[in-house]
Amino acid sequence: MKSLLTRFNIAAFLFLGGLSAALAYDASVRKVDIRKPATVENPSQLPTMLPQATSENKPVIVSTSPVLLPPRSGKNPYSVQNGLPGVNVGYTYYDFQTNACMAERLGYLEDGGERYLQVLWMAAKDSTRGNRQPGFNDSRGSHYNFVDVTDPENPTATLSDWSKVELPNERAGWPSLVQFEDGVVGTPSHNAVFNGTVTKFFVNSGPGDDRFFQQSEVSVPADEALWPRAAVDGEGNVHLIYNRTLPDQSSQLAYRRSTNQGETWEPEIMFTGPSGILPVGQTGTLPGGAGGDTYAITARGPLVVVVYLDGPLRVLTRISTDYGRTWDGQNSLGLLWDAQYNWIDSTEYNNDGIPSITVYSDTIVSPSNQLAVIIDSEGIPHYIMGQTLTYIIQKGLKDNSVSGARRGTIYSVSDDAMYKDLGMFSLRYGDSLMYSMAPAGGGEWDGVGKIVSRRAYTGSSRYPQLGIDDNDNIYMAYCSMKSGDLMPMQIDTTGATADQPDSLVEVDGLFSHVYVTHKPKGVNIWSKPVDITPDGKNCLFSTVCDVVTDQMYIAYSANDMPGDRVTSLELPTMQTDIYVYPFPISSLNTVNSVSEFNTLDVECTVAPNPASNAARVQISGIHAGTLRATLISIQGEEVWSGTVQSAGTSLEFSVPVNHVGSGIYKLVMEQDGKFANQTLSVIK
Repeated sequence: MKSLLTRFNIAAFLFLGGLSAALAYDASVRKVDIRKPATVENPSQLPTMLPQATSENKPVIVSTSPVLLPPRSGKNPYSVQNGLPGVNVGYTYYDFQTNACMAERLGYLEDGGERYLQVLWMAAKDSTRGNRQPGFNDSRGSHYNFVDVTDPENPTATLSDWSKVELPNERAGWPSLVQFEDGVVGTPSHNAVFNGTVTKFFVNSGPGDDRFFQQSEVSVPADEALWPRAAVDGEGNVHLIYNRTLPDQSSQLAYRRSTNQGETWEPEIMFTGPSGILPVGQTGTLPGGAGGDTYAITARGPLVVVVYLDGPLRVLTRISTDYGRTWDGQNSLGLLWDAQYNWIDSTEYNNDGIPSITVYSDTIVSPSNQLAVIIDSEGIPHYIMGQTLTYIIQKGLKDNSVSGARRGTIYSVSDDAMYKDLGMFSLRYGDSLMYSMAPAGGGEWDGVGKIVSRRAYTGSSRYPQLGIDDNDNIYMAYCSMKSGDLMPMQIDTTGATADQPDSLVEVDGLFSHVYVTHKPKGVNIWSKPVDITPDGKNCLFSTVCDVVTDQMYIAYSANDMPGDRVTSLELPTMQTDIYVYPFPISSLNTVNSVSEFNTLDVECTVAPNPASNAARVQISGIHAGTLRATLISIQGEEVWSGTVQSAGTSLEFSVPVNHVGSGIYKLVMEQDGKFANQTLSVIK
């Protein structure tokens, strides 16, 4: 069982209009010699919780599929190289949509043989943003359109006026669309007021109606309720999560429920921090939230599922099985991914005569702030978790027997090239394996170029959004770069605040592309991603309707320069267009599955992991004979293989990695046609 407590001291969030500049940020990876880990005190063991997706109480094993077969190539029927795919539904000069996790922005409905989408997007029609002062784009808010997608090759935006939901003079936005059974659309919106920020809830009167009215004010200004996300369940109840900034400036994840389409709201429940609700019978205090909108929510039938990042950079889930009435059931709280750091170096010194120490961890693949979740027809949640690179520096007393003797900070690696072989993981709730998917650049990025406006604790694949069809096949869109699609440009890479002058440097900025992939039911392999957007256009913030028919319904933003002007204030203001694109699922790449019954049931450890020169493998549970080991890159390329002879039930052997680049690799071990695998990270 995992403890939810930690002693990591996460620095305050500072993001412009959102998340934060960093938990703690460093310009480069600290390279250290591998040595015996320093002895450190384990975190206090207080509340326990559901084990992180286990099989017979074994911890999650990060894995790719046992065999990567070359996919058959899909074909995009629309000529995206000659223009942006889909229909233009609106525009904005405020070109930002989320600090971390993208909200649902599309609602699907049918009327006889006709198909429609209701669309919400955060936008500002006013190009004036002031002189780098707080409050620019006062016209920012949620905007609505109604799109006819009956003919998917010729979608039509039925409303010519890109209408704002909130009052004209309110700085608002961050919509999260919920669609009720009668076609009425509702959305929360956080509104900046003179003494704080409140979250309000709006609805229209039905499909195609762009006149919204305020149902309620979910919170009072002192609550500082920001970046809301909403979902609707099988009874029509609205479930709302949001970042709650408390008087002590801590950021916590809060929840409220409405049983009358947002007219009134039940009392607030906290999911993080000292007031965080625990399963019945458990006691203790939960860590705080990660801040920003590092969370996602979905609902289906009686199930409501939340996935979120907490302060120690762990991915957790909350599950209600009774339409959100209760959140303290035995299995209501689960740990999905807790990155395991190893202490590998230390420096001892005296601090005012007190023996002190600084302890360094290795640099490992850990959860990013990019998350998504969807529920299948059997009531099983499916999660997407982004990958990033982090390490810890812990400082304090040499004598670690004293409570609170040391505090640590999690640092994010800033070198974009280090993220070349990263992507995301998928996890089916209850499974023991996470599977690599959504690689950077569709698996073909060469590591050249600057990911402009990439915020700390993100990776090279961003903004995952999920959809599902009637057969429980799952579909996803995400944003990443494309090799060679670059623009020379000047940006500020110093992280200077708004009141400091820019320090501009010349970089080759990478245009962002939208990729789509899918995973058939019963298969853990995701298809090779398809790039659906053209070169020379910066396509960001993809969102996918959770209903998939013979089409994936996708919305995204596009303009002519890499990055976004909210994160990178030095970039020029320009118009950004919003597109809705019905993408035919027949154009996705084919998934080639392999049997999962030929499993080699063994115990295996790999250390060090990450490795830089070689990794030592210890395996037990085999039999005497030949074992073949193969190291495979995330693109499916075999980079090393060897055979070893075992005289008994256990074996040790070495895997050289000095000849391969930094990234994530799959180590496959085969004996008599049965396979076992482990993930090996390489850091150079």
